[in-house]
Amino acid sequence: MRKYILGHALESVITDDLRLSWEDFVEDNYNATETNRILGAVDWDAWIYQPGLPPVHLDFTTVESNSSVALADAYIQLAG
Repeated sequence: MRKYILGHALESVITDDLRLSWEDFVEDNYNATETNRILGAVDWDAWIYQPGLPPVHLDFTTVESNSSVALADAYIQLAG
């Protein structure tokens, strides 16, 4: 993404160019087996053309975020 953004600054995003840039990145940074696996795993139609949320749910929870939630819950339960 960084390479695409830097190379296309102040331009409209063109889906085909973005896809080609991403595929070039994958091919340049992974071996043939990994490249085929990665490229085959992405359903571009679902990501770009279908309405709604992305087809993959991302989980950003960490040990630290879980700890923070537990502390906040304990603070609320003890009324401060």
